[in-house]
Amino acid sequence: DEKEGAFGNIIFWNGLVTAIGFLLTAKVRCAEVGTYCIQYKDGSLHDVLLYEVLVLASAALAIGSFWRVSCLRKQEERRVMESRFSIDQHLL
Repeated sequence: DEKEGAFGNIIFWNGLVTAIGFLLTAKVRCAEVGTYCIQYKDGSLHDVLLYEVLVLASAALAIGSFWRVSCLRKQEERRVMESRFSIDQHLL
């Protein structure tokens, strides 16, 4: 129902995540190559564990959010059906 608000929300979060990713790429470094420390083509070393944790956390939040929205939608549909039923009962 609020397409402009939804679009603005997507743009905001996309911009925020892009900025965070850019800053992490520039700032999160490590001393030597290891399991979570990889060497980029330019020779710089980067700790990728933080990226992996952020991806997993955001995926878990997204799944939880979709579940919550699903529950709220079902609750709203039941409320609408019950209100229609009570209006029909009142008219009889």
